[in-house]
Amino acid sequence: TWTPLAGGRPFLTSKVGGGLMRDPCLCQGPDGRFHLTWTTGWWDRGIGIAHSADLVRWSEPAHLPVMEHDPDARNAWAPEIVWDRKGGRFLIFWASTIPGRFPETDAGGDAGDGGVRLNHRMYFTTTTDFRAYTPSTLFYDGGFNVIDATLVDDGRRWRMIVKDETREPVAKKHLRVVEGDGPTGPWK
Repeated sequence: TWTPLAGGRPFLTSKVGGGLMRDPCLCQGPDGRFHLTWTTGWWDRGIGIAHSADLVRWSEPAHLPVMEHDPDARNAWAPEIVWDRKGGRFLIFWASTIPGRFPETDAGGDAGDGGVRLNHRMYFTTTTDFRAYTPSTLFYDGGFNVIDATLVDDGRRWRMIVKDETREPVAKKHLRVVEGDGPTGPWK
């Protein structure tokens, strides 16, 4: 049995980016503060981010333009945020399609806006203070269209679970697991 809090009203709403609030990911930092990321629009090149000490009162949602530097990027989907305890930083990663960047798999994805096939790879940025961010960089290219990555630190190795989003010539649409020595790989 679930009891809605605050009469079922939302604690956080957002109008940043395309105004969408989808694929939320919540992370608690070492200081106890919570950090939330989300997809802000189907064809937005940024993501949403907000912070809270108690999951009730939230900072004003901000738009983090993670792929604005690449005018060919189509989107920034399903961002995740994790604390890298050894690196003392937060790692934020998401899926983006950049047409022509990975031509060997361009024809394998779902149709996107304007008929361009989606061919995602994972990208990332890091921050220690949520004011300065490292430049967005390729995070994972397993040679296939990939979305919905998540990271797990087991104390010895990092494991990343990704969804193979290949549709053509044979639909894959299944999960894969890769591992690395740190939260940015290299992935095996």
